[in-house]
Amino acid sequence: MNNVIFISWEKHQRTRTICAKLGIALHEKISIYHGIKRYLSLGIATIKTINAEKPQVLITQNPSVVLCLLALALRPFYKYRLFID
Repeated sequence: MNNVIFISWEKHQRTRTICAKLGIALHEKISIYHGIKRYLSLGIATIKTINAEKPQVLITQNPSVVLCLLALALRPFYKYRLFID
């Protein structure tokens, strides 16, 4: 699928399988940090990916509430459709 990306802050086999079957680019963001440093590093990495890829559709993984809120907050600036899996 063109201009569709999936961002995950965890490694998850189900997400990998879905992306592989549908041809969606998967961006797994993993941090070695914990707490606020984890959220800051993953947030920055996510923003860089969205800025570089400029997706028309962004899919994020739930239950990462922080990732979902970040994707929702960025939506007006990047004009993508947001789906939360």
